[in-house]
Amino acid sequence: MAWADFVEEFHSKYFPHKAFNRFELRLARLTQGDRSVCEYEVKFNRLGSYVRWAVESESAHVQRFLMGLRVDLRNRCIVRAFCTVDELFETAALLEEGPKDEVVVVTPSLQTRSVKKQSGLS
Repeated sequence: MAWADFVEEFHSKYFPHKAFNRFELRLARLTQGDRSVCEYEVKFNRLGSYVRWAVESESAHVQRFLMGLRVDLRNRCIVRAFCTVDELFETAALLEEGPKDEVVVVTPSLQTRSVKKQSGLS
């Protein structure tokens, strides 16, 4: 018996169709929301481990993961084709960390002018 046949038979016998449908629906509705990319990926893979055997290709899972990302991350990731969810996850995690490394520069002369105007010292 081939491995794929065994897995299919095992799941059909020990994994009720109702449970499969419930996990499939939860995966379809899953979004990143307030989670970090890492937390989203863990949840996605946990749910995906229950439904991957019966449904989609890796490219379909990449698309699902992408569509569940926050809009800002999705828009930055959508410009590239990813072969695996792991590739997409790594890119999204790096992009999520990126803004934390950016530095905001405050120009002292602008700050001084606005303080003078507020205090009436123009």
